[in-house]
Amino acid sequence: MFRTWVRIIGLMAVTAFIGFGCKKNSSPAAPPTPPPAVPTNTPCGYPGTLCTPSDTVTVSPTATATNSPTLTASSTPSSTATMTRTNTSSPTATLSNSPTVAATNSPTRTATNTPTPSATSTITNTATNSLTPTITNTPTTTATSTPTNSLSAFATIGGGYMNYPFGIGYVNGHLWVTNVNNNNLHEWVTNGASPVTTITTFNGAATFYTPTGIGLDPVAGNVYVTDEINGQVEVFGPTGTYLTTFGNTQLNLAGPNCVAVNSAGTTVYVMAFGTNKAYTYSITAGTPPLYAYQSGFTFGASGSAPATLHWPYDLKIDGGGDFWVADFYNHRVAEYNAAGVYAQAFTLPAPSPNPAGLYVDGSGNVYVASNNGYVVEFNPSGTVIGEFGRGILSSPGGITSDGAGNFYVTDVNNNQIVAFH
Repeated sequence: MFRTWVRIIGLMAVTAFIGFGCKKNSSPAAPPTPPPAVPTNTPCGYPGTLCTPSDTVTVSPTATATNSPTLTASSTPSSTATMTRTNTSSPTATLSNSPTVAATNSPTRTATNTPTPSATSTITNTATNSLTPTITNTPTTTATSTPTNSLSAFATIGGGYMNYPFGIGYVNGHLWVTNVNNNNLHEWVTNGASPVTTITTFNGAATFYTPTGIGLDPVAGNVYVTDEINGQVEVFGPTGTYLTTFGNTQLNLAGPNCVAVNSAGTTVYVMAFGTNKAYTYSITAGTPPLYAYQSGFTFGASGSAPATLHWPYDLKIDGGGDFWVADFYNHRVAEYNAAGVYAQAFTLPAPSPNPAGLYVDGSGNVYVASNNGYVVEFNPSGTVIGEFGRGILSSPGGITSDGAGNFYVTDVNNNQIVAFH
């Protein structure tokens, strides 16, 4: 009996010893450390993101992880860049902006800037100072004959020097241009890179206030400029020397905006948008010339009916002495004979463009610069026979020619002159 109790006590001691040792050496393992949370608005450069320096990447906080430790993306603006990034925060996690998920900042998008220095971008600049497209005549009006002329742009002039160029005239290889918003007058050679002359003041310290129209005296070579807000006309010699000012008594508050001189150089005509009529002045040669208002000769009146005008934008005189007026808001070109009697009007092709500038060639064809972005050519009877400038001109203002087949158009919105031949 005694031996039995000894055995029982011994077994209990051994069991207690073994149990104590197991508890001491079997503490539970620590739970795995979760990967760091990805911010909901992740700035450029956060591990696992692909972005340009100006991007802010949005990553969904509920992104699921899969076994894809490497992200490879290709962005191709005009070159190809390959980027390999290893997600160091979790070797088996792929963030939600993976290449297989449509996201705002998907790695497969087209980007302008590539965030890795190994990427190469090639930029090709097309100079706006050399235009060579050929313009095919496709008039948008119902014409009785098919247009035959085809002109192409071959040069631009004045880029960087002009701010709303408008009136333009050609004489002896030189172009005179009013630079409306800069309140000055430019003289250019037809292939010039900068103005030959820039006139900002006259008659001492007087300044232009919205110079618009240009008129050239074919005999004396003098240059006439309508100074719209000042309500007068300035006269300059062939080299830009200021000569005199006239017309303020009649033109003040009338808004003179276009001017023309007859072929004999004896009379100058000024149109004003405020009164929609012509003002006539005789010219007495001298230094300076003298100008006398001729109240007995005028043409035009305000209105929309035939023989009336609504904001004359340009005035030209043809070889027979007839007057041609760009009737801007009536969408037409009006002709008055040499006696000032209304003869006819040409309506511009739809959609209701406004005629801004005019040129009449030696054959009596009339070229009309339309603010819809092209030039329309009419024959003397008013049939559309051609056009040019579509796709090149933005908003043409004035137009002139050297008489040898080259035309020069002020493109007011693009602040330049475009030459066609």
